[in-house]
Amino acid sequence: MEKGKDHLAVLDIFQPVHLPTGSTLSRPGTNNILFSTSIYKKSGLRFDTDFTKTGGSDNHFFHQAFRLGAYIAFSNEALIFSPVSDERTTWRWIARRHARLGATVTMSEIKCHNSRYAAKQVASSLLDSVIYALQMTRRVLIYKHPAIHPATILCFMAGRVMGLCHMSPREYN
Repeated sequence: MEKGKDHLAVLDIFQPVHLPTGSTLSRPGTNNILFSTSIYKKSGLRFDTDFTKTGGSDNHFFHQAFRLGAYIAFSNEALIFSPVSDERTTWRWIARRHARLGATVTMSEIKCHNSRYAAKQVASSLLDSVIYALQMTRRVLIYKHPAIHPATILCFMAGRVMGLCHMSPREYN
């Protein structure tokens, strides 16, 4: 974590993911990814311009690639350096980002499957997410953990619901 931003480490939202090397991923982001061009040469798959203003085209692209049989693996050996700008450490940016991520995941599910499928996915994860957020809130109250983590879960789920209405915060101009 960058100097002066140590408080973000407890949030666990800017930390790199640690999975065993070779773990299969179905929806990686494009940050720090290497992939064979055969993914799009064989299928004609492209990044969807419908996600230009909202982001999420990487999520959508790799979800489709995975559905088409692409093997996407995690590597713990990859070196990652990802500075976090001051703008991205504000509550407003973090809340908006999580809502946008939720919305674009849902919008991708609608494009890949259909609205009914996406609604089922949102409904099935809604209760689990609320229960998890409440459990995290208990930790906030008892152990004085930052309240932002359970709030980001609720923002993500609000975004999932927004995505059912094809609404998403516009992060990119």
